Amino acid sequence: MICCSLWKASSAPQPSFSPRHIRDLEGIKYEIAVRTLFQTMAHDDQATLAGFVGVAFLLAAFLLNLFKLLRSDGHLYMGLNFVGAGLACYSSYLINFMPFVVLEGVWAVVALAAIARALFLGLKPRTH
Repeated sequence: MICCSLWKASSAPQPSFSPRHIRDLEGIKYEIAVRTLFQTMAHDDQATLAGFVGVAFLLAAFLLNLFKLLRSDGHLYMGLNFVGAGLACYSSYLINFMPFVVLEGVWAVVALAAIARALFLGLKPRTH
């Protein structure tokens, strides 16, 4: 209340806020909140989609190899691991979860090295 009494005591004109001004301010706050919410949701959706697709590729490679439908030295297996780990790494980066950025980043680099090695040595692609 001291603030208000000091304001009234001063010679400066008091601000007048009509209901219209208050609605306009509330509208601006609402617009900023909605815009921030949609930007956040878009960011989270991107991380979720990349994570799901990456993990699906990794699990597909693992299961196909487990059931002897895909060889671990085949190009498709290495490609699924590289793309899957890369997407999972990107997803973890978007949500700022550094332990999985390191894990998936190393996984992607190792898969890429295996692909480069196979191409350099001229190994023929194997599917099963």
